[in-house]
Amino acid sequence: MNTVRWLLGLGLLTSCLGGRAPDFTLPKVSGSEVTLSEKGDDIVVLNFWFTSCAPCRAEIPALSAFARANPHVRLYGLSVDKLTPEQLGIASQRLGIHYPVLHDAYGRVARKYGVSAYPTTFVVRNMQIVDSHRGAIRRDQLEAMVQAAGQSSIAVEDPLSIGEDPFQGYGRVGDDGVYRRSHSPTARPKASGGFLMPFGLACLAGTAVFVVGAMVAYRVWQVPEDEAKEG
Repeated sequence: MNTVRWLLGLGLLTSCLGGRAPDFTLPKVSGSEVTLSEKGDDIVVLNFWFTSCAPCRAEIPALSAFARANPHVRLYGLSVDKLTPEQLGIASQRLGIHYPVLHDAYGRVARKYGVSAYPTTFVVRNMQIVDSHRGAIRRDQLEAMVQAAGQSSIAVEDPLSIGEDPFQGYGRVGDDGVYRRSHSPTARPKASGGFLMPFGLACLAGTAVFVVGAMVAYRVWQVPEDEAKEG
């Protein structure tokens, strides 16, 4: 079931590339709101994440460094956490986020963009999705994406300072650096379909066996009584 969700999400993500970016209005944790369509010709970076996602946390220093070095590029972190704005604000500060965090508490915007794995990053210009990256992103990767979108004045990080890939070593993360989940972050996990389906089938099978057994027992007991009456 999770594989089906992942493939559907990948299809939606792929179909979005080169297409129109879904518009949205979301609140900042600071209280004001951001509407994508109001950004005009500006290049906008949308990073979908949540606080307990390991690779999401790992890429925050790279995103924050990019945001500090390139204040003319609008970078937003869209959190799908089911937290209060105050809780999300405190968590964002503790994680060292130095760019605006928007609260997509019900994941509606994430679904519009076909996001099924976290983190996922989009580059948008003139309400068109010009590039995307699935999984944890490095600063040099984001710089290349933004430059390709037409922003030439980017403060590029020295390649010699990049060092070892900071997104390796997460046992729960795939080789592509993607954290996948089947339930809402920070919410109580519901019983997965992987458990409910065999459990339900077992119940149905048990009920069928019981019914058939009862019918056979009834026939075994009833036939001698009918024969005795006829005799």
